[in-house]
Amino acid sequence: MLTRDSSTAHARLTTSEVEAGLGASVASAGDVNGDGFGDVIVGAPNFDATLFNEGAAFVFLGSAAGIPHATTAT
Repeated sequence: MLTRDSSTAHARLTTSEVEAGLGASVASAGDVNGDGFGDVIVGAPNFDATLFNEGAAFVFLGSAAGIPHATTAT
């Protein structure tokens, strides 16, 4: 597992599921909500919603200050 120093991160994107694998894939999502700022989509291949390890993708919305700290909803 890749680990970075979170003290220097611009934003911390987290999930309540430790083994979800959040960040296994990350990509630009364009401007999803039409506010003029770029958004990102982040994959979590082992996220459990209604099924075990069904996976999920989360969109984090950008702003003038960038992507803010966020935690995924479960």
